[in-house]
Amino acid sequence: MRYASSNVLQVYLAGPITGFENSWREEYQSELRYKYGIVAVLPQAQERYEEELGIIDAAPVLTQRDKWMCTKSDVVLANFMGSVKASIGTCIEIGWANMAGVPIIAVIPEGNVHSHAMIKSLSTFTVKDLQQATSILIGLQGWV
Repeated sequence: MRYASSNVLQVYLAGPITGFENSWREEYQSELRYKYGIVAVLPQAQERYEEELGIIDAAPVLTQRDKWMCTKSDVVLANFMGSVKASIGTCIEIGWANMAGVPIIAVIPEGNVHSHAMIKSLSTFTVKDLQQATSILIGLQGWV
């Protein structure tokens, strides 16, 4: 286990942010926590971070924060459901996680723009929906 201080599985919820409906993260975070005892950490939207902290250019801070969270979490879940254009940030996060030896669950529905050989090769698991991803997380939780 990398980040969590107890035997609680921590999962980083990667996926497109810009121009994308992000409510799935909050809903999924609650489901994981209250149904399965899994802690989910979320990336921050640049605009929100700049507004809250008054930082003019939050991108360098967010990049380092997300890199740290990706590489210190027990698992990275990259949810590409609903994305219609490539998410460069999420692809980079998959690279960071892979280099750090963090297991990656990629949620890539049929015909999705992220259905690419490199994304699939770097991912430990490739599934079609969050229900399948949740089953894997529950299985992995037994290993922490």
